[in-house]
Amino acid sequence: MKILLHLILIVGSYSLSTEKKEENHDGSSKVSTVLNEILNRESLVRLSMVQKMQTLMLGAVEAKQRDETLKENLENIEKELQAIRDGHEKYREENQKVQENLRNDIRQLQEIQAGAIDDLKNIYWNFSLIVNETCKSEQVQKIQSQLQSGLLKEIPGNYAFYAQLTTSTSDNDVIFEDVITNEGSAYNGNTGIFTCKYSDSYAFSWTIATSNHRYTEAELIVNDEVIGSSGTDSRSHSDTADSSTGFVVCNLKIGDKVRVAINGTADGIYSTFSGWRIGENYSSFYAKATSTLYKPFSSLHGLPFQSVVVNNGYVYDSDNGTFTCPTDGLYVFVCTFEARDGKGFPVYFHHEGSKLSAIPIQPDASSGKYADTSSTLQIFSMSRGDEIYLYPTDSDSAIQPVHSTFSGWRISSASKISAFMAYTSIDLSSSPMKYNKELLDTTSSFMSSYFQAPEDGVYLFFWHMHANDIRLESFLQVNDRTVGQTIGDATSSAYEGSSNLAILRLRKNDRVKITHDGTADEDQTMISGYLLFN
Repeated sequence: MKILLHLILIVGSYSLSTEKKEENHDGSSKVSTVLNEILNRESLVRLSMVQKMQTLMLGAVEAKQRDETLKENLENIEKELQAIRDGHEKYREENQKVQENLRNDIRQLQEIQAGAIDDLKNIYWNFSLIVNETCKSEQVQKIQSQLQSGLLKEIPGNYAFYAQLTTSTSDNDVIFEDVITNEGSAYNGNTGIFTCKYSDSYAFSWTIATSNHRYTEAELIVNDEVIGSSGTDSRSHSDTADSSTGFVVCNLKIGDKVRVAINGTADGIYSTFSGWRIGENYSSFYAKATSTLYKPFSSLHGLPFQSVVVNNGYVYDSDNGTFTCPTDGLYVFVCTFEARDGKGFPVYFHHEGSKLSAIPIQPDASSGKYADTSSTLQIFSMSRGDEIYLYPTDSDSAIQPVHSTFSGWRISSASKISAFMAYTSIDLSSSPMKYNKELLDTTSSFMSSYFQAPEDGVYLFFWHMHANDIRLESFLQVNDRTVGQTIGDATSSAYEGSSNLAILRLRKNDRVKITHDGTADEDQTMISGYLLFN
């Protein structure tokens, strides 16, 4: 019985133990299941994060590749741009070489021509000896004279003249008989004719004054061809005098003859004629307006003077009215504008859309005048590639053709050659003139009220006076001696400009000044000048 009881107890204990083990096993299984779920979720999160990181890394790699591709494209573009720059520079150098070769060819042709002339001269003299021995007829002598005139010898040198008209003259060639300067003796005060002694580029200026309600047309004639013209109008009911100044640049050959002819009356003293050799600098031009010029649409373009008579060095572009500087140096620009039909407007020299000078050129026919002209001569220091052009500020500007011109040339590549330019920004009645705005003075020779010659030489002077409601005369003086005059009457026309140009041989320390007999109006009243040669 005891054994049985022990067996029952042992079996019960085993059963209880087995049940507890089963309960423990079930608990462990649940924990394991939860842990597995957590691990599975963490793995999914990690897998998702890995996938995202891989995506980001792929994106970064692709971005880097795009950056490298873009950088490579930019480098290629830069190489192409540099190739274009190199090609442009090469073209510019080649163009310069072509121009230089052309200049050399021209010089060689001139030398060949000179040699041929010498040969022809020898042939002529031999022919002349034979003819003289056989015949003395007038016909043969005429042939000899014609041959000799065609065999004139080139005489290099500095040529410049300045002459005044002493008494009034009408409807004829004008003989400016008071010859003040005649360097090279190429101007004849008895005939009023300049005869070219050396083939080259020359500039000419003439001023014609008229009075008593007359209109005078003047022409500058080379041989029998009209190269330039100007109009002087004193027809207003109260004005008693007016003057106008014209400019031309022309290429002359030995023997060419230059003169001024008028249709109307030129008054003495105020009417003058000047000319000077520019020199072989291949950077001069002369252009005329053949139709009315209006304000350009863009301030980056100038008035396009359509007829380009002279363009040495191809420096002037008539399509956009622009002069492009070929080499560094000092340059002179001259122009004359004519207004009609009651119009008056200012025109300025411009560079890259801005005024290069505060001095306007302003013809004014707005009050009582049938026609009015205004002229200027301004000097600028320029660098190669600089552009300069004329631009009117008024929208209704209308520049008349024929008498309106634009010219320019290089003075010198040396920056220290004596040159100056000044104007007054205030009305001035005191005399002599005091120009309070100095724009240029390369040798510190201009002292507000006078110019003092820094060295012996031949100098050019241009001055412009502007009157407001008065008659105004001015006097160019050297050491208090009058050598040039202007006259302008604005009694009824409100405003009137007058100008003149003189070429004078000065000694060192000679003083040049402007005196006047009335109030000079601001801005347009100016003076400029430079050394032509020693």
